[in-house]
Amino acid sequence: MVFLFQDEPCSVFISKFSERQPRMLQFLAELEENAVQLDRMNKGAKISSVAGSSVGAVGGVLSIVGLALIPFTAGVSLGLTMTGMGLGVTSGVNSIVTTATEIGVNRKHQKKASEVFQSFTEDVQTLQDCLDQVINMGISEIDVALGVFKILFKANGVRKGIDSFRNAVSDYKMLKSGYLNVRVGKVV
Repeated sequence: MVFLFQDEPCSVFISKFSERQPRMLQFLAELEENAVQLDRMNKGAKISSVAGSSVGAVGGVLSIVGLALIPFTAGVSLGLTMTGMGLGVTSGVNSIVTTATEIGVNRKHQKKASEVFQSFTEDVQTLQDCLDQVINMGISEIDVALGVFKILFKANGVRKGIDSFRNAVSDYKMLKSGYLNVRVGKVV
C-alpha cells in the first residue's frame, strides 16, 4: 500500500478519507441506533402479545365458566360471561394496536436505516473510486522494479541480521560449554 500511495495519490486519498470518516462513523452510529430501536420494538411487541394472549385466555375461561354456571346460578353467572367477553375484546384490540404500531415503527426505522446505509455506501464508493484511480494510474516498469529491489534489499538485510544473531548465539554456547577451549588447546 505504501508503494502504491506515493506523493500525490496518497494525499488525495488521505484527504478524502479524513473528510468522510466522521460522516461514516456517524452513519454507523445511526444504523446502530435504528437497530436498537427495532430490537426494542420487537421485544415490546412480544411482551404485549404475550400479555394480550394471557388476557384473552383468562377471558375465554371466564366466559366458558360463566356459561356453564348459568343453569346453577339462575343467570347470576352472566357477569362472568360478560367479563370474559370484555377481556376477549380487550385482548383483540391490544393485538390489533400492537401489530399496527409494530408495522409503523418497523417501517419508519427500516426506511431510515436504508437511507443511512445508502449514504454510507456512497462514501465507501468514493473511497473505492480513489483507490481505483491509484491502481489504474499506470506505474512504470522501472518504478515496479525499483520497488521490488528495495523490498528484496531490506529483506536481505533482515536475513543477514538474523544470521549474525544466530552465529553469535552459537559462539556464546560454544564458549559457555568449553568446547572451544578444548579445540584451541589441541591446535596449540
